[in-house]
Amino acid sequence: MKTTQLLAVAAATSLAVAQTCNVLSYTFPAPVMASGYRSQLVATGLGTPRAIVFDTAGYLLVARRGTGIVRFQVGSCGTLQNQQTIISDSTLNHGLTISADGRTVFASSSTTAFSWSYDPATGATSNKKTLVTGMSNGPSGHTTRTLYASLRNPDLLLVSWGSDGNLDWSASNINSGRSQIRGFSISQTSNSPIAFNSGGTIFGWGLRNSVGIGEDLGGGIWSVENSADNIVRNGQDVHNENPAEELNYHGLATDSTNRGNYGYPECLTAWQMSGITTGVQFSNGSSSVTDAQCAQRQAPRISFNSHTAPLDVKFDPQGNAWVSFHGSWNRSPPDGYRVSMIPFSGNQPIAASNSMAAAVNIMTNPNNGACPGQCFRPVGLAFDRNGRLFVSSDSTGEIYMIEKIGGTTLTTTTTTTSRTTTTSSRTTTTTSRTTTTTFRTTTTTSRTTTPSTTASRTTTAGPAQPTWAQCGGIGWTGSTSCVGGTSCRVLNPYYSQCIPG
Repeated sequence: MKTTQLLAVAAATSLAVAQTCNVLSYTFPAPVMASGYRSQLVATGLGTPRAIVFDTAGYLLVARRGTGIVRFQVGSCGTLQNQQTIISDSTLNHGLTISADGRTVFASSSTTAFSWSYDPATGATSNKKTLVTGMSNGPSGHTTRTLYASLRNPDLLLVSWGSDGNLDWSASNINSGRSQIRGFSISQTSNSPIAFNSGGTIFGWGLRNSVGIGEDLGGGIWSVENSADNIVRNGQDVHNENPAEELNYHGLATDSTNRGNYGYPECLTAWQMSGITTGVQFSNGSSSVTDAQCAQRQAPRISFNSHTAPLDVKFDPQGNAWVSFHGSWNRSPPDGYRVSMIPFSGNQPIAASNSMAAAVNIMTNPNNGACPGQCFRPVGLAFDRNGRLFVSSDSTGEIYMIEKIGGTTLTTTTTTTSRTTTTSSRTTTTTSRTTTTTFRTTTTTSRTTTPSTTASRTTTAGPAQPTWAQCGGIGWTGSTSCVGGTSCRVLNPYYSQCIPG
């Protein structure tokens, strides 16, 4: 009888909460969603939001170009609330990432990568440090310096420096540093800043402008490449359908070996070109490098439609890659302006490298003809603990949420139930937390060959770890116990932390 009464109270509370959910109305035409997905507008009025990332406390951090870094609490309906400025700096323009332990925030200007100590409980930042310098371009060069802090290798900060113009011939010189992704030791650069082109591990060069960087469930590093404009081949204008944008693989985060040349500026990738297979590199005709030589450069794993401008790549709990396509300015009809998913298996794309249908469009604009002025233009991507994908749109100053309807990703109904059970009883609240943990454990299992996150940690006796200290993760050999008032929570497969509550 008590159980029946409790369920009845929960159901009534759930209905009441659902009825009072304050969901924002779309300012622009509502996105068109693939079957099985829904979108929701969760924030507006953000100016120019770019990169986004979740911290270990569940707050969403947003890089606002020309303003700094803000963070939001995610409300029960998914709407972002309680905006808090954590870094005020008008030079910051795009790059944003957070360390594996959640205690350091990294952001970038057009020339420099910085770090701040960060308290996820309060949002307080302090102890600003300069890490990587010397990444200036001319007035026609790319200005974003994408950052990504690895989960598999917690001391690795990846930095991308794009080209100084459409065809930047200085990028042919590996020592220039331009059109490269390099990995730097966080601990070393925190003690002594380093110029980009004088150190670090080269994760790839010949990359015109790899704005998006992500890490798959096995610790492999991927990037998405924005290729060249206005290409002419053998006297013929081929720019409308060429070159292809790219999804490139850079090996494991733990591999300190310098990577190879991905082609640019001498070589570009075919999308739809007579006599050349999609995904194969060709000579742009502006140098002495031949098609045969270009075929020996590091080819992309997957190619995308020309000029669609992929700006981020992140991986869902099932291991699939998601890419934001900011949209074209240099083709007719306009293309891009969407969020797509590339199915993966075994940490590699399922599609062949010559596929023209590797990307499954999930969120699109109803009319690309209205773009770029009257549509969303996706930039940054970030998955929350429930597997929901948050997407920034810099053209509209908005953030959207993409949610799968059904399956393991929490739906609106499940979210409501979670809120309801919190109201109903503490016992049921614990059940809700267990469900969330189970979801995260599933994520961990897919990232490693171990049967569970717990199994991947070595339980070691020893003094209890203090608040916010590491207490587990793959390869961890220290104590797995925490001081009173905290518990050891899995943040990712490679890092567990003593967190209050």
